[in-house]
Amino acid sequence: MKNIDIEARLFILLLHLKEEKLKIYTGADCEENSVYIFDNYSEFKLYFLNSGINIDDTILEICKMKETKKGTIIALKKLCDYAIQKYKEKESLSKLQDDKTYIKSMH
Repeated sequence: MKNIDIEARLFILLLHLKEEKLKIYTGADCEENSVYIFDNYSEFKLYFLNSGINIDDTILEICKMKETKKGTIIALKKLCDYAIQKYKEKESLSKLQDDKTYIKSMH
């Protein structure tokens, strides 16, 4: 990660946010003020891809807390984790529904 630009530093300082250095989806509860800082949009999207989901760009826009003029993205960890969790639940529910439909068709 490059140095955080001054706009992002000021935003973090004013809102008393705490940067999470390790960007890994855990699903565990975290502090309300924990944030991820991404150098650019592609790194932001890559975080979700590495977590196993191909998330829609409109959902990514909701997950962003702030995007600076230099492209640095600040996102709440809790919101990112929540989006990943809901996508995974949706996928598992649709797979479960497909399995039930398949089992019913066998009888």
